[in-house]
Amino acid sequence: MSTATYRAAEKKCATCRWWQGARGIEMRNYQPFYVKDEARPAPCMAL
Repeated sequence: MSTATYRAAEKKCATCRWWQGARGIEMRNYQPFYVKDEARPAPCMAL
C-alpha cells in the first residue's frame, strides 16, 4: 500500500473531516502536523 503525506494546514482531501479513507496523524508539540493517508481515490462525502 502506498501512502501520501500532507501538512495538517493544507486543504487536501485527507485533511478534511469527511475523509473516508484510512489515515494517521503525526503530532508535534501536541499539535497535528502531518496527515498520512492511503494514496487512493476516495469519494467526497462532503458533497
